[in-house]
Amino acid sequence: SNDVPALPEVGAHAPSQAKTEATEVAEAAPVPPPSAPGVPTAPESTEPEEPEEVAVAEAQPAATPAAPEQPSAAPSFSFTPAEPVVAVGEQLEIGVSVANVKQLFGIPMRFGYNPKLLRLVDIQRGTFLQGDGQDLIFSKNIRQRVGLAAVNISRFPGTGGVDGGGLLVKLVFEGVASGRSDVKVTPSGARDAESKRVQIAPGQVSVRVR
Repeated sequence: SNDVPALPEVGAHAPSQAKTEATEVAEAAPVPPPSAPGVPTAPESTEPEEPEEVAVAEAQPAATPAAPEQPSAAPSFSFTPAEPVVAVGEQLEIGVSVANVKQLFGIPMRFGYNPKLLRLVDIQRGTFLQGDGQDLIFSKNIRQRVGLAAVNISRFPGTGGVDGGGLLVKLVFEGVASGRSDVKVTPSGARDAESKRVQIAPGQVSVRVR
């Protein structure tokens, strides 16, 4: 029977002691952390300053070689006008140009369109591959019934290639019926002066016939 009151007394004293110890620890704990982080902050602040300077030094030379990004632009087609419109019974010229090529020597192309809406009257060669006034090898094949056409345009052997961009061909269309038809161009074996393949993404333009 003596043990029963002793247990609650011990339990009562124990939490009070634990509370006092916890408060002492809590009071003691906040004191070292501010001093402790304060001490390392000085060396930590000095250390990051050095890598920041290095990062800036590295960023400056990295920003200077921005020029090589321009020549890395991929060769592509463009159309003039960009939003062509033609009336039924009237004719429309669409210029097909290329950009960002290097030493382009020859570029066979295939064209596709809707023969129910457009009739391809003619394909005329442009002046880009003439470059320095050289004559060109040029051939064309129009299959109006299926809405397909092919062109082969290249420079003569030994005349080298042409850099940059410009007009390759002009497509002369006539409006047949009102609607909208995509005119697509796909390169089929473009090559440079060393007979290496030149990668050019296909292109297309939407023609509205009114």
